[in-house]
Amino acid sequence: MPLTRVCTESLGRLERMVEEGRFNPPSSPNFSGLVVNIEEMLPEVKAMYHFVDQHIDSSPILLLDSIEALAEKYEMSDAAIFSLIYRDLVEGSNANLIVIIEARENQKLEYFADGGVVSMDYSTGGEGFVIRTATVEKLRGGCL
Repeated sequence: MPLTRVCTESLGRLERMVEEGRFNPPSSPNFSGLVVNIEEMLPEVKAMYHFVDQHIDSSPILLLDSIEALAEKYEMSDAAIFSLIYRDLVEGSNANLIVIIEARENQKLEYFADGGVVSMDYSTGGEGFVIRTATVEKLRGGCL
């Protein structure tokens, strides 16, 4: 199903970079080296674009868990994938985005946090209990 209402400017830019050889995609059976269909190369990203396209009138919310896992799978930096999704889907299509970051600190991505940054941690207590802790690191425009 073609994308009709969602912004695809950054997705198109990435596709051109692959076609021009400025970005080497991970090995993919869908990549012939001449014509690139970026949606087939990045199926999870494709699914996000289609979800936003179908729900664009209702301020869709995307939850990406985790940005590092997606970046590792596609051999891209987490900042590059985040930028692609953020520019097209958040800025260009008015979707809302919640991103799970596995790293203890990621100042590049935390900079984009509009509402807040919550860090999660765990430790083991006595008798094998797991103690989970959530810490609000940054919170704008709200209160607890």
